[in-house]
Amino acid sequence: MWQVRRRQTALAAMTRLAGLDSLTGLANRATFNAALFAELADELSPDTTVLFVDLEDFKGVNDVFGHGAGDDLLREVGARLRRVTRPGDLCSRLGGDEFAVLLRGTGSAGAEHVAPRIVEAIAATMHLRGRVVHIGASVGVATATGERDIEQLIHRADLAMYAAKAKGSSCIQVFEPALLEARSSQVAFERQLSAAADNDEFIVHYQPVLSLPEGRCTAVEALVRWRHPERGLLYPDSFIDAAERIGAIGDIG
Repeated sequence: MWQVRRRQTALAAMTRLAGLDSLTGLANRATFNAALFAELADELSPDTTVLFVDLEDFKGVNDVFGHGAGDDLLREVGARLRRVTRPGDLCSRLGGDEFAVLLRGTGSAGAEHVAPRIVEAIAATMHLRGRVVHIGASVGVATATGERDIEQLIHRADLAMYAAKAKGSSCIQVFEPALLEARSSQVAFERQLSAAADNDEFIVHYQPVLSLPEGRCTAVEALVRWRHPERGLLYPDSFIDAAERIGAIGDIG
């Protein structure tokens, strides 16, 4: 009998661990999605809000201090998320440096109080292996008020998070319908950018580098331009970041 109980206890422990992120001890993506699905399936449940949290400068910590320090940072972020949320809320690490928080029974107004606490907590100084580290976080907020579509809610939180990142460091963005239109426009722009090299739409302008005071040309700087089919001549600051994000930067080079 004791062997059966021992196996049952071990099985229960294994099942619990399978639903956790092994690094931070937070819920993993599968557990988060299952909890969100259950919350949205309950028609009697009040508003449910999802916060997507993306860390800023995490790659720099890994590059400068090493992956061990990066792991310590992720554990600390997980602990801070727990401290600034309620016991009934679900904190999750979705993967990499992306986290999510499920706020049960909370509308957008309540979430707007939680999101700044998350930003403030993550921005506070961290001490990792004898080093002082500062990072930031972008937070996207999306609330399910009537719809019960989990994929739609996650998509909205994701859109809001990327909009927050585009606004600057440590920003918060609540989902609004205009973000869907902006994303559609961005997707079209990225598709055009992916095809621009094959369509021979990039040109190079040359700028001389002069040596003063004699005014002698000592070098020439090559500057790329994109002859966009609809927007005209575009300068690098309008498309280089997007090219790096979608992997088109190699073709431009």
